[in-house]
Amino acid sequence: MSVNKILERLETHRKTSANQWVAVCPSHDDRSPSLHIKEKEDGRILIHCKAGCGANEILDAMGLRYGDLFPDTGENHRGFQRIRREVLDDYVVEIWNADRKLGRTPSRDEKERYRQALMNGGQPNGYIDELLEQTK
Repeated sequence: MSVNKILERLETHRKTSANQWVAVCPSHDDRSPSLHIKEKEDGRILIHCKAGCGANEILDAMGLRYGDLFPDTGENHRGFQRIRREVLDDYVVEIWNADRKLGRTPSRDEKERYRQALMNGGQPNGYIDELLEQTK
């Protein structure tokens, strides 16, 4: 999908520099633009909400999927292979636990995703704790 098709789905946006835009985030009540959008040279589209919305929340609010952030070239993006569902569920549980340790309050969507991950058999794998230890 092109960046222009993504920008069309947003209420307001403005270009900030070459291949970069800022927009009102569709997944929360945004008074000033907090969603940053960047189109990379290879056609990938990066999204980041400075207010803390997750990519899933943003994409859901726009009616999009992760695959829509990649160009429609039919090219195999080997460096961006999909993570197996069970591994992804493990990471969801792991991130949930790390967020709780930090006192972060989960959104309704995050609670639902965590519940689904547990139902799919997601389990903590220790990866986040390992990363946190390396930063100390």
